[in-house]
Amino acid sequence: MKKTVWAAAVIMLIIPFIFLGLKDKQEKIVPAKQEGITLPSVMEGNELYIEAKVLANHLNGNYSFNEIDRALTLTLNHQRFLFIEGVPVVEVNGQYKPIKQNDFFIKGNQVYLSALWLRRFFPTDILIHHEKVRLLNEVKREENVEPVQAPPQNIEHMIGQLQILSSPLKRVKPDLYPSHVPGAKRNYRGGRHEGLDWYSYSTGAVINEQTPVYAMGKGTIVRVDHVYNGYQSEKEREQDLQVCRLHGKTPLYILDRLRGRQVWVQYENGVQARFAHLSKTAKELQVGGKVDEHTLIGFVGNSGTSGEVKKDGTELHLHVDLLLNGRLFWEGFTKEEVVSIIQAIF
Repeated sequence: MKKTVWAAAVIMLIIPFIFLGLKDKQEKIVPAKQEGITLPSVMEGNELYIEAKVLANHLNGNYSFNEIDRALTLTLNHQRFLFIEGVPVVEVNGQYKPIKQNDFFIKGNQVYLSALWLRRFFPTDILIHHEKVRLLNEVKREENVEPVQAPPQNIEHMIGQLQILSSPLKRVKPDLYPSHVPGAKRNYRGGRHEGLDWYSYSTGAVINEQTPVYAMGKGTIVRVDHVYNGYQSEKEREQDLQVCRLHGKTPLYILDRLRGRQVWVQYENGVQARFAHLSKTAKELQVGGKVDEHTLIGFVGNSGTSGEVKKDGTELHLHVDLLLNGRLFWEGFTKEEVVSIIQAIF
């Protein structure tokens, strides 16, 4: 009898300790409450947005908005982002990354980025919950990140970088007509010709809306304009050109409109191409898709030009910008050196 009473007493003493141990174990596996800062946000349509300047302040980044170019430069977490109004691509440390058309927009004097874009680019730092955006991790203040540019190159080095490419028009030599070469002045819009052109009259080849355009090399599609809204009238286009003449330069957002229907490709080693003035894009082409020199990307056209708005069939040609880490390949070279590079590549 005494043994039974003693055993019961021992059990009664042990049970509270067992209960406390289980409770402590349960508390340890309960997720901790998410810490962080709630960022002020606004709803525009069905999208949640953060003002870019506010974001830069909270993330200890740097913010710069060029009203003439309608372009935002933002540095966050040692990454430099360049957004241009209307362009579905962001340049990140000199590399092209696709974005959605509504990821970046300007309203009045305010510049906004979508919360979903932030979540995609900063998955460990940004949390979206119940229409609120939270910054989870503290970000150390950083020095301003300078634009990533190709270092000064000699001709041989630049040729070596670009020789991964082949001609976008099969069996057609590059167009070396003086006004078609990169760097030629464009007085009508206060700028310079940024890329290479291929016209019938100056190449001796038949180039029209049935002429196929190929991707030039192994790369990734970062932009394809299956849907294209060009200038609706000569007056509308002329208004943009007047803005160019007013500022003595071609603002970046207008330059993108003047290129018409486009396809952009990011190649290896920082090489990039912007195919412009296309009449059509290949239906099977998709953002993120892989291409090579045999991949059809579209057909020659005159989109974005005066010929398109006049509907007179003029200005049919292919225009291709070639860049290295976000910088036009010909910058820093003489006209003669640029011609030598083009001849060596194509």
